Amino acid sequence: MRLGIGDELQVFGETKRWLCKIIDISQHEIVLQVVNEVPEPGRIGLQIRIGQAIPKGDRFEWLIEKATELGAAEIFPLITERTIVRPLNLPSKQQRWNEIADQAAGQSENSYPPLIHSPEKLEIFAERNFEGLKLLLHERQDVEALHSLLLPGITQVIFVVGPEGGWAAHEVDLLTKAGYRMINMGQRILRTETAGLALLAILQYELGDIKKQ
Repeated sequence: MRLGIGDELQVFGETKRWLCKIIDISQHEIVLQVVNEVPEPGRIGLQIRIGQAIPKGDRFEWLIEKATELGAAEIFPLITERTIVRPLNLPSKQQRWNEIADQAAGQSENSYPPLIHSPEKLEIFAERNFEGLKLLLHERQDVEALHSLLLPGITQVIFVVGPEGGWAAHEVDLLTKAGYRMINMGQRILRTETAGLALLAILQYELGDIKKQ
């Protein structure tokens, strides 16, 4: 919005980006001229996937935006026993979620927006065969120390976050039997849309590209 004719900006596409110059601005369009293609840094080695119980209101859309900025690779919206939100019109809802991810990726100069899947029940999600470290955020029960699980060389992490009302006992049992290790965020009880983002930032620092800066 602050740029004018002659100014340069970067344009992002899937796996590519270009340096462009503005050559014309009208009421309905901006005409750009490609100056050159900019080398794409490529995906980082760490792939983080999130299974997130869908929170109320617009919090899930906010979560998608922030998780994209922090470099999540995939987000699985989950329907659990205590999930209040049961999305209707799923194709249009999923399309909107992916559009939010695309926009957030452009704003954060990320050519690899996460794939936002269609909502699915936890029982179906638990049957997915994920590689790498699998974590279950739990605010109450005895858990393992997170730092002891973050070993060098880990390139894939999948973690799940429960709903506002917490996990049901049978859901914890289901996930632990599927190989998920229980952890928490210390003494703090975080909101469902905050906990996953906090863990995502920690993982990027310990195993991802934040630590390398």
